[in-house]
Amino acid sequence: MALNGLVAVLLLNAPPTLDAQQLPSVSASDSMLQAAGGEKSRELPGSISGTVQDTQGSVIAGAQVAVIGHDHVVTGEMTADDKGVFRFADLAPGSYQLSIYAAGFEPFASAIVVVSAGERRELPAIALRILPKNTAVDVTATLSEVAQEQVKEAEQQRIIGLLPNYFTSYIWNAAPIRPKQKFDMAVRTVVDPVAFLIVGGIAGVEQSHKTFPGYGQGAAGYAKRFGSAYADTVSARMLGSAVFPTLLHQDPRYYYRGSGSVRTRLLYALVSTVVCRGDNGQLEPNYSHVLGSFAAAGISNILSIARRPASWSHFQEWVDYHREWSSCKSATRVRFAGVDAKCSSVCKREALVGISTTPELTYQECPRSGCCYPQWRGGS
Repeated sequence: MALNGLVAVLLLNAPPTLDAQQLPSVSASDSMLQAAGGEKSRELPGSISGTVQDTQGSVIAGAQVAVIGHDHVVTGEMTADDKGVFRFADLAPGSYQLSIYAAGFEPFASAIVVVSAGERRELPAIALRILPKNTAVDVTATLSEVAQEQVKEAEQQRIIGLLPNYFTSYIWNAAPIRPKQKFDMAVRTVVDPVAFLIVGGIAGVEQSHKTFPGYGQGAAGYAKRFGSAYADTVSARMLGSAVFPTLLHQDPRYYYRGSGSVRTRLLYALVSTVVCRGDNGQLEPNYSHVLGSFAAAGISNILSIARRPASWSHFQEWVDYHREWSSCKSATRVRFAGVDAKCSSVCKREALVGISTTPELTYQECPRSGCCYPQWRGGS
């Protein structure tokens, strides 16, 4: 009885206790309210807006704008209004990219745009660049027009920047040139200032060595030598590079070979003196160069008669014909053109035309026979 009474007293004096079921119910309710509030704040949608314009600042109406979300999925599309404005609303927080297309402009892709919960993101004005136009133009030219352009380019060529090099083609498959172009190139070569300088140098060397004494010395002699040398230059160039190539339908140009060994290129250069291209592009004997060289040499020889002293020209008229003078042992054996008069009269006649004063040749009368014979200076 005493023990039961003690337990009853302890129970009566103990503090009250809470129901075990009430504690979890209160804490669960509070946790649910807090979670609901946090989730609501995280899912609050955001937006992206902006304006589309060109590089000059003019708005582009009707531009197609798309917003691309995670994993490159198109989240929304729209058309910019007449003021170029677009706006994407109700966007979940995350990262987005804008893609814009407008006719006549280059496509545009923006950088990554991050939108936070509830954020209204307004972008700076987006400027689209005008799409460049690719225009295809078909240009056609005749062979004559192509050749003319190639000739113009060749007429600018010079060796070491000085010597004309017009008749060398660095284009292996150059278009054939017409007769007029052949003559134009030849004339341009002979009237080039460098050509006159070269001829002037040749005339100066000839005068210093007293070549062609019949021309004399001084300014008059130099002018004659200059004219003679220039005539040789013109005849050789015009005949070999214009006249014969036109008549024979051959290409007077040298085609430069920029590849191969030194030996093969040297051999090619040597062969090119006797082999050339025809106007049809086929290889053939270089008749133009050969005939031009011979013809120019013939003209030079004909003109060289005027370069000789008057005495020598007169002597050539009757030397080497049918009579042989051998009266004197020391006389040179020369045939004279039908001289039937006495030898002494021949000597007198030649003295009258100045032969006896010629630097190269004198006439002497043989003391034994009275005949006249030619004698070169320095020996009989």
